[in-house]
Amino acid sequence: MELITDRLKLVPCSEESVLKYVCCTSDVTNNIKKCLDKINAGGKCVNSQTWLLIEKSEGTLIGDIGLAGCVETEATVEMQFEILSYARNKGYAVEAMQELFNWIFTFGGVKVVVTDCRVEDIYTEMILETLGMELVKEDSDSTRFKLKIESRQEVR
Repeated sequence: MELITDRLKLVPCSEESVLKYVCCTSDVTNNIKKCLDKINAGGKCVNSQTWLLIEKSEGTLIGDIGLAGCVETEATVEMQFEILSYARNKGYAVEAMQELFNWIFTFGGVKVVVTDCRVEDIYTEMILETLGMELVKEDSDSTRFKLKIESRQEVR
């Protein structure tokens, strides 16, 4: 299964997808590096909760989005994303997260998506606010944002 946007393919992380899309780059996210380390150590990498973000026209890896929590059974899931440096400030994070929200909320049980980021990461906060996520907690080093299904807005 893949999710498709105008510019991106969101591909579930698997050994096959990592080997296909990471073969041509040394610039990888932390989640993908962990998967590669498992493969290189002779283990298996199966992580259906992580989605590789692939730029469609070039077929290149630009980042990933990770989920914590089961979208089929839990009311709240956590989401984290990482966009590689060469792909930042192009709207990819908003585009990818919006598509993943569309997919997550089709399961019916999920009512809230939450994410955390560092206080000093103002660009991530801007992305989350663009997506309609609400700041719900802030402490000395991190912030927590949430999006409720009933308050969700379409981002253009």
